[in-house]
Amino acid sequence: MNEQLLTKEEFALKITDKSNINGIHRLGNTLVIGSKNTGKTTEMLPLMAQQDINNKECGATFIVGRKDISCMLYGMAKKAKRKVVFLKPSIDEKARKILEFKSYEYNRVKEEVIDYEEVISKKMIVIIDMEYVVNGDDGIRATAMLLSQLQLSMQVNEDAKVSPHFVYIDDSQYYLPFVELLLSCGDDYCIGSTLFMQSKKQMIDERGDYEAILEPNINNFVFMNSLIYEDSIYYQKQQVYYSYKEFVGRGRNEIICETKNEKGERSVVLGILNLVEDAEDCMRIGLNHKKKMMKKMPKIEREQGAEKIVQLQEKQKPIQKSIEAIHQRKSKKKQFLQTDFESDEEY
Repeated sequence: MNEQLLTKEEFALKITDKSNINGIHRLGNTLVIGSKNTGKTTEMLPLMAQQDINNKECGATFIVGRKDISCMLYGMAKKAKRKVVFLKPSIDEKARKILEFKSYEYNRVKEEVIDYEEVISKKMIVIIDMEYVVNGDDGIRATAMLLSQLQLSMQVNEDAKVSPHFVYIDDSQYYLPFVELLLSCGDDYCIGSTLFMQSKKQMIDERGDYEAILEPNINNFVFMNSLIYEDSIYYQKQQVYYSYKEFVGRGRNEIICETKNEKGERSVVLGILNLVEDAEDCMRIGLNHKKKMMKKMPKIEREQGAEKIVQLQEKQKPIQKSIEAIHQRKSKKKQFLQTDFESDEEY
């Protein structure tokens, strides 16, 4: 990891008028948390994204799925003249192809969908929108494969240690079983992740308890102005800088950012959320691109009456095998075993 590189001011992520996350501490991972309609997806994510997209010294991956945010991000990347990989099934053949994969193969994904080794080396921008609202479990599974591809590629590519790459995962509760290596070892490869969630409760569901994975691997917290009651109590007690009344009684764009300062000391600051520059223009560029590409795409034939639902089965056998492999091999720094998404397993 090139610590000297990341101490440069250009890698600091400015959150509010009073707070930012230092480049080196971004590798400690960040959690953005707030209840529904607090602006996580529409305001905070684009604000963070624009800074990394405009910085040609780093690459970035954005995993999104709602409100045409992927189109806005594409518009930002085109305005910044960045090289972009845009995976969105409604407008991209490669994205449609991975939706049909019944099993995960590293070389096949590399050859037919995305070469993440090249992405990291050339500091490219990747936008992944597998449209899970439409494609259901297929969309989530395809995104999980792409996350596995990133985690494998970061280990085999020596450039990963000197080419910063930042990963943003919106609605991250869907992908918690697939990000342990990214969170626990990403800093070894100059990769920092930012997760977006509505509530701490989403760390635990019928698939498992992922709180033990997340909390030790999250150094920075961004609290939107409104949290659910239980989260407000929990996180207010974790920091003693603001009273409960101050913590919950904030206006729309009043954000609390808990991170570390340049000396490594804990810092909790309340400030006003910065605004995204040219958001409407970026969205216009992205939507025009989407409209143009949709005209070129063949229509998808669906079975009559078929309906896909965003819901995962309780058991995650393939990823459980991968997590066990991570624990067994992580200390030896061996290459992470490829995830086995066999079609005869429950997923």
